Amino acid sequence: MPDSHTGECFGFHRFMGGTILLLIAVEWPLARIVRLEGFGQLRDCGLGIALLLAIIMYCQWRKYRRLREAAIMALWMATLTVVLNVLIQICARTPAPMIDLSLARADAVMHVSALSAMDWARQSRLLQAIFTLAYGCLPLMMLLAVMVPTLLGRFRQAQQYVLAVTIGALLTGAIFALWPAAGPWVVYGYRPATNQATAQAFLLALKSQQPIAMNMDIAAIVSFPSFHVVLALLSAAALWPYRKFRLVLIVLSAVIAVSTITTGWHYIVDVLGGFAVAAAAYPLADYVLKRVVTPNAVSSARAALALQEMATPGA
Repeated sequence: MPDSHTGECFGFHRFMGGTILLLIAVEWPLARIVRLEGFGQLRDCGLGIALLLAIIMYCQWRKYRRLREAAIMALWMATLTVVLNVLIQICARTPAPMIDLSLARADAVMHVSALSAMDWARQSRLLQAIFTLAYGCLPLMMLLAVMVPTLLGRFRQAQQYVLAVTIGALLTGAIFALWPAAGPWVVYGYRPATNQATAQAFLLALKSQQPIAMNMDIAAIVSFPSFHVVLALLSAAALWPYRKFRLVLIVLSAVIAVSTITTGWHYIVDVLGGFAVAAAAYPLADYVLKRVVTPNAVSSARAALALQEMATPGA
């Protein structure tokens, strides 16, 4: 029997599908305008998407509702990862000058610096190991944020998370297009790690305005704001209703935020920017769900229920 939850899920999936199609429709001509090539490599994602679609169809057939919703959410996250990665590379093609020096000056105003944070962490191998591990555990945290609520039947909670990630990425891309930066090593002169140097080289190639092929393997080209922090905070917010894990979420989010500095990826002001974007994205996602997605979805469910009752003998 149709219910409000069914209507909400259908409305959300329709909204996300339309959003992703709109992003692709916008990115395709923009990529051509800024001479960003290699859209054909997106076909490589087809196998993963086809596998998720097969899982969704199987769950629908077996009436595994929660597993089906979890697979659909995984599909949205996988597709968004690709689409938003392309968008960030398009944003990098703007002629806006690099602002690394300005970000370092902003840190200096607060009487702290990324370099001093790195020096502090280097005093202990244990601290270094903790921060390195925390920085790398974000994908697991994101997976839990989208899967746990869905598998427990809290569909709206997972929907708000997916939508908040989308909004956060769009805000981050817009800021990055206006105020691009590479990383603290540019100002402080320390030797960047191999992946940091690779990200900087790709960013400079994008800023050169020469024709260039997109690279789906290099995503960490945004310094300000820290999207790593954005994702950590949004993931923590999605898991916040589970009271037993709140202390763990607070500690983990804080350590991840600090790790973006101690691992040499970000200025301190980048982390503050990440907090601001997350603080805007999560309530905005809630507003969109309430005002754009949910009302239409609930109305559709009620209409379907009314039709079913009219068609039932003796109703």
